[in-house]
Amino acid sequence: MIFVFASVILLLSTINVNAAPEVASTFSGFTSALEDLIVITGNRTAFEECPVSEEDTELDTDLGSLLIILHELPKTLRVAGASAPAKPSKSCDPTCSSRSTHPNQQHLRAIIEEVQALLDGLIKETTSDELIIRYRMQSPFERLPRELAWRIVEYAPQTVFDLRLTSRSLKRCLDEYSLMPGALLLVEKLGVFSRDESNVITVSIYVKKCNAKLFERRFKMRMLPTAGLALPYVFPISDGTQNYSVVVDARDTRMVDLLAESMCARIKRVVLERCMIPTELAAVNKLLEGKQIGHLKMSVSSVTQEIVNDFLMPITAGKFGQITLSFRTIETVQFLLHLASVVRTLALIQLQVPGVDQSSRYFCGLVNFDWTPVIEGMFQRRLDKLFIDNRYYVNFLQGADRLLMRLTALNKPVWFAATVPQKPTLLNRVYIDYAVQTEYFDIHSHIFMLEVMSVKHRSRVDEMIEF
Repeated sequence: MIFVFASVILLLSTINVNAAPEVASTFSGFTSALEDLIVITGNRTAFEECPVSEEDTELDTDLGSLLIILHELPKTLRVAGASAPAKPSKSCDPTCSSRSTHPNQQHLRAIIEEVQALLDGLIKETTSDELIIRYRMQSPFERLPRELAWRIVEYAPQTVFDLRLTSRSLKRCLDEYSLMPGALLLVEKLGVFSRDESNVITVSIYVKKCNAKLFERRFKMRMLPTAGLALPYVFPISDGTQNYSVVVDARDTRMVDLLAESMCARIKRVVLERCMIPTELAAVNKLLEGKQIGHLKMSVSSVTQEIVNDFLMPITAGKFGQITLSFRTIETVQFLLHLASVVRTLALIQLQVPGVDQSSRYFCGLVNFDWTPVIEGMFQRRLDKLFIDNRYYVNFLQGADRLLMRLTALNKPVWFAATVPQKPTLLNRVYIDYAVQTEYFDIHSHIFMLEVMSVKHRSRVDEMIEF
């Protein structure tokens, strides 16, 4: 390695500024040698597990000075090459000496001498045969840039524990990756269940077995030994998934933060059950903060204004593919219009309300309300797919024919399905761009088939919805 550096410096010191190809070749060789030196010195801490010393700080300063000179070198070469006197021809006066030195050439030689002095000092102070041998013994994978190594690990996260045992440099690289936020789809499902509004919630994190080791490593890297926290209980599931379950006090911000940071930025499905009081909603907010969620499913008795303001409005500012909301009452219809503005797919499931007759036109806490303009207004926003399951109060939708006419008149690929008791007169008609028909939706794996009226754009006729 030292021989390479010495050869490059020798070429630089004898360079002819009039020979452009040689200049480019020499500069390329110098850059390559400098990169090798930086890699060796950069891996110094990986080879020698010791704190940074004053000599290391001085080394960084020397490298910085060397890089500054290196950046100035090509500009100087161009200036010197452009302004250097032409080579004397054969008919030139014999008194003209080809060894005459142009001022720019003198400046160039001065820079080269300074580079040589700095490089010689770095070689003497920072390199040794042992370091060079260890560098050459690194595998090609270890020499990869860490960002590229991280991307490779994302394709095979089950190997994270084994790779950590191969070398110190890989251990450090993978531990650093485990502390990154990460954009990997690590969590298949996140479930949060409340126990009778007692500030105690059960958090269940479902992870595929191939991703389980990476999730455990992310959790352990963030878990302080003195914090009194332990790994969640693990329940293997037959479909190749592991359920990490833990009972958490919603007011324990340490554990909530730990779980939130252990999950990557993407979650396929989130299921929330009976989270009602402010402390529980705040904990769920923290778990979902900054996450990209494929499907959010929430079941709550009453969608109060407090839940809307403190929980649903903040989380819907993020990215969601679908929201499924099961409820008995909703205090404000305006909230439905807000949901239609932030999500493309929405499923509304009306639960049975004690004391309300099933023959009544009940939906979202309202009786005998005209839902046609509301549904039309929802589709005029971002929403393009809406499913309404009101099996207990199927008479809720008045003027179904009027709604069908308005939906088919929208210049939008609409997908709409809802439970209705009577078939509208416009049903089973084929429009230019829409199919209006009766369908049966499989709600609970062939246990229950729900009859619905659907209005689907011709491009989405075979499309179903996730429950």
